[in-house]
Amino acid sequence: MTYHRWVISRQALSKGLLTLCLLLSLPVTPTPAAPTLFEYGFLGGDFLPNEDATVSTWNDIHFACHFGDAQTLQTAINAVSRENRVLIDLSRVWQARPPTCDLTGPWGAVALFRERMSSLIIPLNANRERVLALWLFDEPDGQHDGPQAADLQAAVEYLHAAVPGLPVFINWFEPNNNRRIPNVDWHSTTKGRTPSALAGLGKPMFLWWFNNEADPHPALVNTRWSTLVGYIHRTAPPPIAAVGWCCDSIENRRSPNNMNSVELKALVTNVGQLRKETGAVMRAPYARRLEGGWYLFRRERDGTLTYSNPLITPDYFPLPIGGMSPFFPAVSREVRADGTWIRLLGVAQDRRLYVARITPNDEWMPWIVWPGPPAAATPDVIRFQALTWQAVLSTSSEVYVQREGVDPQWVNLGGQGSSAPFFKIDDHALRVAVIWSDGQVRARTWTGNGWTAWTSEP
Repeated sequence: MTYHRWVISRQALSKGLLTLCLLLSLPVTPTPAAPTLFEYGFLGGDFLPNEDATVSTWNDIHFACHFGDAQTLQTAINAVSRENRVLIDLSRVWQARPPTCDLTGPWGAVALFRERMSSLIIPLNANRERVLALWLFDEPDGQHDGPQAADLQAAVEYLHAAVPGLPVFINWFEPNNNRRIPNVDWHSTTKGRTPSALAGLGKPMFLWWFNNEADPHPALVNTRWSTLVGYIHRTAPPPIAAVGWCCDSIENRRSPNNMNSVELKALVTNVGQLRKETGAVMRAPYARRLEGGWYLFRRERDGTLTYSNPLITPDYFPLPIGGMSPFFPAVSREVRADGTWIRLLGVAQDRRLYVARITPNDEWMPWIVWPGPPAAATPDVIRFQALTWQAVLSTSSEVYVQREGVDPQWVNLGGQGSSAPFFKIDDHALRVAVIWSDGQVRARTWTGNGWTAWTSEP
């Protein structure tokens, strides 16, 4: 067993304990409004109806694997945590043979589909509040082949009439092939690493954001996640209905079906827990050192700030310097001559801002008060042009920004924000976006000398 040495001076420990006592004594107030959120889940490698439920907002069940008639369908739905929606995969209904869990043909026509679905319509309608969507078929343009386009289109029409109101979609390997069946409710693609894959088609999207890769690099996945968060900070774009990950057992880390790196599993679990437990979609509280090593942070349900890294994964432990907050912390990294420093910007229960740092040698520097406006939401921090930029929504609904080491005070950008601010970099320009009190997303852009006026974020 490896033990890690924390270097904390007596003075630092006293300050940390004083801060912790202050944080413990103050009440938590509600979080402001957030953007319209998407559902989040995994196709678990162990293939159990309630797999990965604690890090998801939906769970999947499959014809011929988990159900085959009305009674077993209801049993499968009941097996899923009631906190989660149920994604129902109907691909194997089309098998022109006794159905099996293998996703292989030969495939039948719509008449066979209607016959097998007839007994399932009553439980589908009875559970419509729990059902996320009906997944008609997976990758008919890929290795699974699949039914004819005319049969798929007729099946969509049948489901619209039999279970009105339940979204129906087909997942395509290639994004543009969604055009082949125009009467679906959602578009979906295996190549869903970015919303731009489907946004131009104009319908709600189901994005498989792992992009059909085996063990993608965590830094790449973190960038994709930030892109998803940035996308929802727009005014009325085609919505992301759900994002999914396939096909690993996330919670069961010892499963033979969990083949991703420890770091990647920890990252996708963290953003899933954040989405599930807080109802928020925000930048991942994650920092990766250029020289190797990483940290992830959480806010537990009781407000305690915790962390995980390769030394203690898969568990989270309270920060050695203490700390409680109504929000997740904002995390960034600073590359200096002696290595990569990790920086935390947190909000105390009294809404004051605090900063703490972890040195390249994993020594924790104590929390210090960071003068600024009282915060009403999770701050956002980003590195841009070799500077650390930070933004916060004040309790008076105004947005404040600051460049560490450049701006002696926070700059008040005004506004009527109702959500946490979010930095975006597009075409080498930095923007800070926030949801306005009227529900519209507005942003200001850094010009190099100052900030533009608030404008609608398209």
